Amino acid sequence: MRPLAASDTREIGRYRLLAELGRGGMGRVLLASGLDGRLVALKQVLTPLTHDEGFRARFRLEVTASRKVSGAYTAAVVDADPEATTPWLASVFTPGPTLQHAIEVAGPLPPEAALRLAAGLATALTEIHGAGLIHRDLKPSNVLLAGDGPRVIDFGIVRVLDPASGGLTRTGWLIGTPEYMSPEQADGHALTPASDVFSLAAVIAAACSGRSPFAGASLQRGLANVINGKADLSSIPWPVRRIIQPCFATDPAKRPTPAGLLEMIGHVAPSLQPWPAPVHHLIQAQRDEVIQLLDESPDRQLAPTRIGSPFAPDDIDLPIGQARSFQVVTPGFDNRYLRHQGSLARTDPVEPGSDTLLKEDATFVIRRGLADDNCYSFESRNYPGAYLRHSYFRLRLDARDGTALFDADATFHAQPGRLGTENVSLAPYNFPDHLIRHYYAEVWIASTGQPHTIHTPANYDADVTWHVTPPWAP
Repeated sequence: MRPLAASDTREIGRYRLLAELGRGGMGRVLLASGLDGRLVALKQVLTPLTHDEGFRARFRLEVTASRKVSGAYTAAVVDADPEATTPWLASVFTPGPTLQHAIEVAGPLPPEAALRLAAGLATALTEIHGAGLIHRDLKPSNVLLAGDGPRVIDFGIVRVLDPASGGLTRTGWLIGTPEYMSPEQADGHALTPASDVFSLAAVIAAACSGRSPFAGASLQRGLANVINGKADLSSIPWPVRRIIQPCFATDPAKRPTPAGLLEMIGHVAPSLQPWPAPVHHLIQAQRDEVIQLLDESPDRQLAPTRIGSPFAPDDIDLPIGQARSFQVVTPGFDNRYLRHQGSLARTDPVEPGSDTLLKEDATFVIRRGLADDNCYSFESRNYPGAYLRHSYFRLRLDARDGTALFDADATFHAQPGRLGTENVSLAPYNFPDHLIRHYYAEVWIASTGQPHTIHTPANYDADVTWHVTPPWAP
């Protein structure tokens, strides 16, 4: 993370710029904060490219594509302006190194972590392909290792699957990264979702070995290896090799689908620390760097108070020490409940026939507030000592670390429901003008005064209201 230059603008759209996270040949990524204090990663196109109408058209496609994809393993887009003088796109900021950086600093991943990464990337591709898109540039530098799992980022050269949409690639251009592209991509042939599966396997091989399995002494040699399917898997442990080897078939039709990959990988054990310790140290280092940056910000006094807020007199009583589940009341979201999946809070359907683990993930023990006895904290039923908390406006499940900041982030007011006083709305102790809100499967905290900050104001009152039910896992 680099400080802004003296000549840099300090605002783009509704966002205040804080630092530079990185840059490439087509743009740079900036850490920025919205009007509600939320941190975002803002991608800004480099000035020389803004005069290229072909590039602007591709950037519009990236914005459209990114908005179509929303899931646990992709970075959700919250705002964009492709028509601005300098086009930009803002997505949720997720602390964590790229896979490329993690490999360089912390070394290759062990087999268990590599399989966890493969499952996350396969899930991300399922979401991307389900939106009618092909990523076309899956590589280690386009994968973030967040504290709760991987994130696929950068939809800059995504392609719509519909051939009638027209191509935006210039004749003769090689689109993608040679050592991670598929044979059909390297040969300039039409692409299908199977191309991304080939790239996924190359990324997993690099995660295990530190280099692409198609790396050659030259660009031409590397491309030849890709086209001929000559992958060097000699250093890949067998549990990983058996998963990725079928993905390197030169015939796209013979590769497994992302869903097929998930079946091959099997059940991944839940974990609050999915990566080796050195990777989590990198994640924490970036978090600490951001915290220091915010503490030193000249407009720190404008930020919400982080510790302590008055007890809300209209709070309602919840049964301390008892387990409960929290059901979504938004119309059209039948039988969906608040749950955690790894470290990320989300909503998913839970029914009597659901598996035991899912029922436990959707059950929380109500505790007195960690930061204030007059409020509440919600402890995981199957991970004692781990609590629901907000972090950068996402709702998460994390182990209590003993800090006052954690305790404040994991403490909530229980207010009469915005949609039905027999229900409950939950306001963070240190951001009392926000409420826990779901948007489809994602769960955030959203400002009651600015409901538009989470995609759309539609159904806001319902989205921030939860029906407290008997626990799915007593």
